[in-house]
This record gives sequence, structure tokens and C-alpha cells, in this order.
Amino acid sequence: MLRHTMDYFKLLQLKKEPFSNSPDPDFFYHSKQHEACVQKLELAIRLRRGLNVIIGDIGTGKTTLCRELIRRFDDDADIRTHLILDPSFASATECLRQLFTIFCKETAEIPATDMALKEAIKQHLFSEGIDHQRTTVLVIDEGQKITPEGIEILRELLNYETNSFKLLQIVIFAQPEIEDILRAHANFADRINLLHYLAPMNFGDTRRMIHHRLKLSSQTPKPLAIFTLPALWAIYRFSKGYPRKIVHLCHQSVLTMIIQNRSKAGWAMIRSCKNRLRPQRQWLRRSLLYGGAALLIAVAAAATVGPYRGMLPFKKAPDLVFKVPAETFRVDAVSEPAPSPTVTAAAVSAPPVPPVQTDAQQADASLAKASEPVPPEPVAAPPIAEPARQAAGASLNEPAVAALPVAPPDPPEVLGQIKVKPGDTLFKMVVNIYGIASNRNMRAVIEANPHIRDPNAIDLGDVIAFPAVRHRLDPSKGTCYWIVADEHADLEAALQRLWLYGRDVSRLHQMRLIAYWHPDRGLRFWLAARTYFQTEQAAAAYLGSLPSELAVGSRIESQLPEGATLFSYPY
Repeated sequence: MLRHTMDYFKLLQLKKEPFSNSPDPDFFYHSKQHEACVQKLELAIRLRRGLNVIIGDIGTGKTTLCRELIRRFDDDADIRTHLILDPSFASATECLRQLFTIFCKETAEIPATDMALKEAIKQHLFSEGIDHQRTTVLVIDEGQKITPEGIEILRELLNYETNSFKLLQIVIFAQPEIEDILRAHANFADRINLLHYLAPMNFGDTRRMIHHRLKLSSQTPKPLAIFTLPALWAIYRFSKGYPRKIVHLCHQSVLTMIIQNRSKAGWAMIRSCKNRLRPQRQWLRRSLLYGGAALLIAVAAAATVGPYRGMLPFKKAPDLVFKVPAETFRVDAVSEPAPSPTVTAAAVSAPPVPPVQTDAQQADASLAKASEPVPPEPVAAPPIAEPARQAAGASLNEPAVAALPVAPPDPPEVLGQIKVKPGDTLFKMVVNIYGIASNRNMRAVIEANPHIRDPNAIDLGDVIAFPAVRHRLDPSKGTCYWIVADEHADLEAALQRLWLYGRDVSRLHQMRLIAYWHPDRGLRFWLAARTYFQTEQAAAAYLGSLPSELAVGSRIESQLPEGATLFSYPY
């Protein structure tokens, strides 16, 4: 079979498998977004900026991008790259021993304590970065597996720096699950220099990627067009532009062409291969479809049984009512006064119960009623106050007209609109406003601003709207205390004040925004210290250490006003 496969590769003018699922950098297709990502990473590493994080869903090409990045520095003697494929360290000691083994290969003996391991790694980084003027790069794949112990070790390593650059460059490729890790470790996320999101490819890049792989695998300068244009569109449609799915679908199509002795794939073959790749999903889809049709038929049949035969199917079908347990929606019983045996005037004036009519009589009565002129609706009189009711001789047993409750105001949909100033990036603006540039926050801002063509290159002077993205307090953190130095009702004014604080005070006392909305107070923006505290004593000690320009007017807050809606990540 293998020989037959290779012979058929020759018939297709192929010298090797074009759609291998291995992360071969030779097959790396330089799409616009992937090439931009590699260039930004290369620039950040050469400038020695520190921490860089690349986030993408499964199959967006992170591992191939990782290998391409490493290959670009293979011939550079001043840059040494190291790769970690599985960062799920069970303990801090295990993480330190792994890093020591990677960095200090020439050292045979591994130190026994964590402190000695850290000191050895530190000395190595200083020797490489300062004495030998070399850049040390640590590339981590599957970054969503990083444990809290590993995060803390990496954070400490990022503290090793000179006045002008970081001694260790870290590049993390991870799935979106890493956003929860960054959210839980704000002191680590705050050190991110580049945060880049990989998206699926468009149809044009999908076509060019397939052609690129066929060209590299072809025996001739011009490869055979083994996929028709409808087939290429089918590959893009079924894969949704994810590189891994594109490769799998193309590989399955080539195998099908070998088995069926064909030299070209069309739409029908791609659809057939897609169905074979996911048979369970197709079976489930058919089961749901047939089950839903059977349920509709059963409902229609049940609705025509008994006295409701001949009426519309869903006019009334008492046998199909879904009963909800009483404890789910409980209505407290309302105590009513016992009916008096005395016949009241209302009872005397009540109209008699009409006799039961046949269908024909009901139809005649409806036609007669429809032909009568419709009298104008009477205007309801305003409710009478209780003393006036008693003065007018009204019975106290008659129900009073209750005043309608006033509906509370709704939270805003937008926190504000900010004009892009020199030096602003979308990532920095999102961090300043929401506290963290999570995927959820970035996606909300991009969706609210369809004029943003490239989130990594926003235009100077552009106006960006920041939607109200709800956040929640973390109950596991218990009672937290914040140092609030100022408070504003306008986002632009709050950011301006935040910028002034950042210019006038040291980095040790940097501030942050905490945005919330309250039905009585409206939209508010706290300018709070970047650090929060677990005890009031620690918060008071920090407040006493603040410079005079910050300490004046600052206060300690332990919670948001009751009923407030939070719009920032406050940790």
C-alpha cells in the first residue's frame, strides 16, 4: 500500500506528503496575520522587552508559528532560544530544576534548594546578558497548562533586568484558557509587552496556504491543480479557516483520490471527506432532526384528539402542558375574606351566565357583534385617596387602586468614548479601563467598534467606544480593601486624572480605574491603588506610606455600594 501511495504521489507530481500534521516550519505559510505576529515577536525579542503572549484557539497554527520563530534565530549567535513543550510543573522546585537544566547545561551538579537554584539561574542570565551580550529566549508551548507555581517563578525571572532591558525574554503560545490564569495573576499579566490573538484565516489565505504546501511538495515548479475552485471553497467553509482543519481535510481528500484513482477533487468529494471525519457529529445531528420531527408529529396528533378535533393544532392541548414543580415558582397564598351570605348590589347587577351555544349559534352571534358600532372606551377616573373614599361613603372592603412601582434605571451600555492619543494602543487602553485585556474585553471593544480594521494598529485621533462589560467580585478572595484616591463620573476625566497620577508619582504607587454603576449614583470611576489588601491594617499602613499628594483625600473602601454593577476587574 505504501509503494502504491508513493507511485500515486508521482502521478500527482508530488515528491512528499503535502498535508502532514507535523509542525514543520518548512510548510509555514506566511499569511498576513501570522507574518505580522512573527515580526512583532522578533522585534520584541531583539529589543529585549520581556514577556510576550500569543493566544489562539485549537488549530490556529500556534505550534507551527512557535517552530518558525525558533528557526529564525538559529543562525544568530547572539540569541539563544530554549523550548518548553509542557509547562505543567507540579511544584516550584520542579519548575526551577527544569529551567536550571535548560539554561545551565554546562553545570553537572543541580543545587539542592530552591534558593540555590534561583541564584544559579540568576547568575547565568546576568552572565549571558551582560558579560557576553547574548539574549536568552524561553519559548513555552501549551501555555494554558502553566501552574500557579510556574507563573510565580516566571514572574520572578522577569524581575532580572538592567536599566534598559530584561535579561530573559519569554514567549508563551497558549489557548484562550490562559486568560483565566492571567486574570488570576494580575501582577504577572501587567508585565506583558505583546499580547497577540491569532484568528482563523480567510478564504484567500486558505487558497494560498493549500497552494503553498502543494508547491513545496511538487516535483515541478508549477504544481498540479488537484482541487477545483468549488473544492477550495468547500475546504474553507467546512474548516472555517482553521489551519489544522484545513490540513486534515486536504489530507483526507488526497487519500480518497488515491483510493478512487482520481486526479482531482471537487465539492462532492470534500463534503464526503468532511462527513467521514466527523461521523458522530453527523449521527447526532440526524438524531436530533428526526427526533424533533417526531415530536412535532406527536404534538399535532395529540392536539386533534377528543373535543378539539378539527381545531388548530396548538389552540388548546391540555395533555401536553409541561408541569413545573411547585417549589420552582412558588406563589404565596393570598388570604381573602370569607364570602358574605348577603347578596350585594354588585351581585345583583352582575350579568347572568349565558347558556351554552352551538358552534353555528356562536358564529351567528360573532357576525352580529362584529357588525355593531364599537363604542369608545371609557376613560378611567383617577384613583381617590383613602380619606376621600371614606368621605364619599365608599366601602372599606373594596380594593384600593395601588400605585404603580417606579422601575429602576438600567445600567449604561457604554462607559464612554475616548480619542486615540500618541502612544496609545488598544491593549493599553483596554487594560486602563477594564483592568485586564482579556479575550472577552478585547472582543467586546472590537465588536463595538466595527471601524477598527486591525486591533494591533489603531489610528491616531480615532474615537473608540468602550462598552459596559460586566465583571464579578471573586468570592474566594474574601473581603478586600482598596485605597481610593479620587472618583469621577466621566470616563475621559478619569483617564486624564489617571495619566496625571502616572506622570507625577513613582511606579510603586501606580493607580488603576475601577468602574461601576449604581442606580442612585450613576456611573462612577474609582482611581484606586493598583494593589488591593486582605486586611484593613495592611491598607491603612499602605495609605500612611503614600506621598502627600496622594494621601490627601484618599480613603479606604472595602466594598462597592449595595446594588452596584461592576465593570472592571478590581484585582
